[in-house]
Amino acid sequence: MSTKSKKKPGAENPLEQLRERKRELHYLCLQEECRLKDAWEYARCHSGSLLLSGVAGWFFSKQKNTAEEASCSSGGIWSGIWSVIRPFLGC
Repeated sequence: MSTKSKKKPGAENPLEQLRERKRELHYLCLQEECRLKDAWEYARCHSGSLLLSGVAGWFFSKQKNTAEEASCSSGGIWSGIWSVIRPFLGC
């Protein structure tokens, strides 16, 4: 007969509990890493369309305040485009 007693499933020592928690956290980190990688890949692959849809949403939004209405009516859409591009050109 063996002198060692078998452990019950819920009777782990603190070191085994820490090792199990470490494995759980490692698994959760791998899942989060994959999720972030997928999100970054989506943003990288669709950056052009995301940018254009954001700009289009800004120009063609349904809710306009009076200042935006005045600028669009006086100079049209090209003045709005110029106001966006001008800072990038350094003018």
